[in-house]
Amino acid sequence: MRTPLAAAAVCAALFLPAAAQELVFWDTVAGWDIHVDPTLGNGCLIQAEYDNGALVRIGFDTDQGMGYVTAFHADWGDVVEGETYPVVFDLDGQAYQGEAVGL
Repeated sequence: MRTPLAAAAVCAALFLPAAAQELVFWDTVAGWDIHVDPTLGNGCLIQAEYDNGALVRIGFDTDQGMGYVTAFHADWGDVVEGETYPVVFDLDGQAYQGEAVGL
């Protein structure tokens, strides 16, 4: 059985060529959609949309050589570019606190 992170690691190694500047769908595993992002050096990401409307992405930017976690929600209209905001990610009951930068 493939786990989402293992599938993402496999996907990250593929570096698929893509002409379009949109996400390229690869697979769905355990509720996570796996994509390649041509705008980030064909880095791989997993994303899931939740019932509350939040969209979460965890990925790797091969251009910058680093991973990232992003969260999007249509109701977050007052986010200011460059401002920092406190965030908490809950992964399987383990809470991680940090700061997010508005985009």
